Amino acid sequence: MNSQNEHEPKGAIFVNFTTVHSEGALLSAELLYDIYRGEAAGQAAQDFQFARKALLSDEIALSWGKARVLWAGFHLRLQHLNANAPATQETRQYWILPLL
Repeated sequence: MNSQNEHEPKGAIFVNFTTVHSEGALLSAELLYDIYRGEAAGQAAQDFQFARKALLSDEIALSWGKARVLWAGFHLRLQHLNANAPATQETRQYWILPLL
């Protein structure tokens, strides 16, 4: 996972993020590595107004679970719409607003 590039400063560590593809260096390698190590600014539980003892990974898992339930309900509603319906109201009401 870590490798040394001969063109980089000695001691630099590189991680191959197989699930992240950044175009035009939108996210720098340094930022991705800081996020990976949990050292980027704004990643602590208190930055999200969670209890001090709350684990960010647990809160993410909880939010992901809620989003999946919302998606399932939203998807079910879409299946009952006319094929030509724009679904704008349904998207807003049952997918976007609950996520906010």
